[in-house]
Amino acid sequence: MDRETPKGTAEIDLTENRKLMSVPQTALTRDQQIERIQALIMELASGNLSQRAEVSEEFDELDAITIGINMLAEELQATTVSKEYLGRIYRGVVDILLVLNPDFTIQAVNAAVLKQLQYDEDELIGKPLSILFYRNESKSIDKIQRELHKQGYSFNTERVLRTKKGKPIPVSISAAQLHDGDHEIDGILCIAKDISIQKKKEEELRKKNEELNSFIYRVSHDIKGPLSSILGLIYLAKSDIDNLESVTEYIDLIEQSANRLDRIIAELLQLSSISQHDIKHSATNLEQMVEEILQSLAYTPEYQDVRFIVDFKAAPIINAKKVLMKTTLQNLIHNAIIYKNPENPNHKVTIRIDDLGSSYSISVADTGIGMTKNTQENVFKMFFRGDRSSKGTGLGLYIVKSSVEAMDGTIEIKSKPEQGSTFKVTFPKKAIRKKSEKE
Repeated sequence: MDRETPKGTAEIDLTENRKLMSVPQTALTRDQQIERIQALIMELASGNLSQRAEVSEEFDELDAITIGINMLAEELQATTVSKEYLGRIYRGVVDILLVLNPDFTIQAVNAAVLKQLQYDEDELIGKPLSILFYRNESKSIDKIQRELHKQGYSFNTERVLRTKKGKPIPVSISAAQLHDGDHEIDGILCIAKDISIQKKKEEELRKKNEELNSFIYRVSHDIKGPLSSILGLIYLAKSDIDNLESVTEYIDLIEQSANRLDRIIAELLQLSSISQHDIKHSATNLEQMVEEILQSLAYTPEYQDVRFIVDFKAAPIINAKKVLMKTTLQNLIHNAIIYKNPENPNHKVTIRIDDLGSSYSISVADTGIGMTKNTQENVFKMFFRGDRSSKGTGLGLYIVKSSVEAMDGTIEIKSKPEQGSTFKVTFPKKAIRKKSEKE
């Protein structure tokens, strides 16, 4: 393995020496054997650690010297190769890697430290390890030190490092003592793995679990209410079976509770459909879809005396996830119908689509009771109801927002109390586009 001649060292012409090294040992005089040993030393000094000298069968004192030099060359070559190999490993580690002195000052760092923590190397070498931690994380170092002292290593301790600019990076730290030839502690090797993505996923999972627990509780509560009413009304009807007027009233109330149960189950099925990732885009006739929705809502008491304006001239047929589109429009139109302003006999609901160039927007506007600012800020939350007199289950607009997001869209509200509300859903044309002739 050839190395460059150190600066300040005279260049050595090894040509003649190498010729001498190639001559068989038995063909050399004693003086030439001495010259050969000198040539071997010069080769090794120049960095050619693979060079060896032949030993004669006589095994005299010159052969003993030659054997010793050959052994030294092998040791040097093995050490140099090992250092270079370890160096390549050291430089190639993608996680944060630090070599510490026994007093926990930084001896060496790899490229990942400089890149992820945004320090220059000279800002870290010789500094205490605590420079990479927040002040309130000093106990973290104490814990690692105790474990190293007790068992020689510390494995997967989760802590938070700080970048030069103070940005937190959650990491999992493992450390082990390094020992010299006399088994004395020579340093400490630390590897810190960035677990930011893992922590983010854990937080998302925690929120999902909280949401699921809340969902199960609220759904159970909402289903239990109508069921209890139905069972109670059936008991009363049986007790008063001879009173036709009372029984008829009980049946009407049972029907109301059953309809509420039906709405809850329908909305749960809508939520289930949103989570299906295999829903495909297909040609969707919006005018026909809205007509079907209005027909399905015609039984709603508030439906009477509502004037509907439907305008889909900009894009009557689009490519969309039909199930999610229908879920979105049905909930928005249903809300626009039932939240009429009792003081406004001329209730109007306007449904239209606009071509915005790179996207489409579908709006559902009404002249109903409107919403306060606080209601608008919370209306898309699961089970949120504006007040106790709210007629919904608290799932409708949560379902709308989830459906819109599943179609890569956004939704916004404009509303004023007693003046009405407008919900505008915007979709990029990559998700919704005009139906082509081929389709």
